[in-house]
Amino acid sequence: MPGNHKCEVVGIRTHSEKILTASGGENIQLYLKGVSDKNLNPGMVVCGTKEEEIVQPVIEFIGNFLVLEKNLFAAGYTATCHVHTAVERVTVTSLIQKLNKKTGEPEPGKPKFGKTGEVLIAKFKFDNPVCVEKFENVKALGRFTLREDATIAVGKIMKIKPMKKIIKK
Repeated sequence: MPGNHKCEVVGIRTHSEKILTASGGENIQLYLKGVSDKNLNPGMVVCGTKEEEIVQPVIEFIGNFLVLEKNLFAAGYTATCHVHTAVERVTVTSLIQKLNKKTGEPEPGKPKFGKTGEVLIAKFKFDNPVCVEKFENVKALGRFTLREDATIAVGKIMKIKPMKKIIKK
């Protein structure tokens, strides 16, 4: 369902070798019927059409992440977010919790900021919809990195807020 268009997979290749199946996270070439190459973009996700198989576009998510290289990390911070092959601007809308790095236990109170080496839980908002999943459901679609000139943070998606479901014929 790239771009919410139904299509049919007519071939799969990896390293110029035909294969019958592939799993999430594998680097493959797909040959699709029912959708034009010009309608395909990096970050699009191919999925089934049954309710439980559909990967929904998301604008907002909650993520657990480690700040690698940022002296001050606060709500309102905007960076480039990399999730699978998607690259999209994202804004931290609120910091929810600071976690003890050694135990993983929440620290008391809502943090006003975070800094290098700290583990935080925050709410994020993409500028445009991106197909992602909770890390516990699909690891390849649930990991993210935040970048400026360098990698600022790495994390996992804990909760998602899918947009309305629309399937074009």
